Amino acid sequence: MFNKKILSILIASIVVTACAGNNVKLQESTAKQQQETSKNLEVTTHSEIVLSDFPTQEVATESTIKLDTESTNQATVDKAISSTGPKIKVVNFTFDKFEITEENKVLLKQHAEYLTDNPSYVLTVNGHSDYRGPEVYNEKLSLRRANSVASILISYGASESQLIINSFGSSKPVEDYDNWFQNRRVELEYSELYMVSK
Repeated sequence: MFNKKILSILIASIVVTACAGNNVKLQESTAKQQQETSKNLEVTTHSEIVLSDFPTQEVATESTIKLDTESTNQATVDKAISSTGPKIKVVNFTFDKFEITEENKVLLKQHAEYLTDNPSYVLTVNGHSDYRGPEVYNEKLSLRRANSVASILISYGASESQLIINSFGSSKPVEDYDNWFQNRRVELEYSELYMVSK
């Protein structure tokens, strides 16, 4: 009986000592972590900022800026014209012809009026043909088509200085190469005067 009491007291004191020891170790490790944290903070607050630590950005070159500006300007022009100007910008032709139909004359009158009201705009008149026939002939035919569109525009009051004429023959077909009617066309493309003069 006596031995059991002594044994239980001894066990209790060992447990209390062990718990106290663990508590001391826990306090020591917490204090050590706090010191390391304060050391790290101290180092980071006094360290210098190195530029190589940050990601670099690609510097835009003058040509990149110019291209972005031109594409933005063209998009602005396209948006302005689509909201106020004529919607249809293609004149189609019958086979081997360059005469303008009455329906297309009404369309071209709208374009001429738009040019008269907006002297800062230039209209590029691009002539095209389908692929049938020799290319030399197609280039001349597409030029005749572009010239006939330009002369109608001028007759309705557009300034000659606002027109630029191009001839592409059959070199720039629409998506469907065999759609002859769509390829026999003159496309009208607007731009601002300062964009053309650069």
